[in-house]
Amino acid sequence: MSNQNAEKVLVNAGLKKTKARIYVLDKISASQWALSHKELEDNAPQELDRVTIYRTLNTFEEQGIIHKILGEEGISHFAMCAHSCGHKHHEDNHVHFHCNKCKKIYCLEDFNVSNITAPPKFVIQKSDLKLEGTCGSCNNN
Repeated sequence: MSNQNAEKVLVNAGLKKTKARIYVLDKISASQWALSHKELEDNAPQELDRVTIYRTLNTFEEQGIIHKILGEEGISHFAMCAHSCGHKHHEDNHVHFHCNKCKKIYCLEDFNVSNITAPPKFVIQKSDLKLEGTCGSCNNN
């Protein structure tokens, strides 16, 4: 995502354009897999500390810009939301794939889980289906 596109996303969400927000948005949108806070922090410019990145991630999640996927040992990973997500409303009803070899988590957007129905008197508010195995990159090694 270019800086112009990142700025447009921020403006549409009613958020100020800060260096931290543009950095995080750029990194997450450019990644083919969900990124952890540590991955974002490890490559961040020196002036961006871990607390700023953490707050930025929380703000983006609240605004429906990114969604959180829990990985191994409860570590959160973040990926871009679908265009239909909004403020405190996520519609990322897709499958997540966790590679046991490289430990990356991928969003499999083409595998939708919204067709799952709940038993009578049960109401589904959020779904999270995670598959585990070996990703295509690791299978080629």
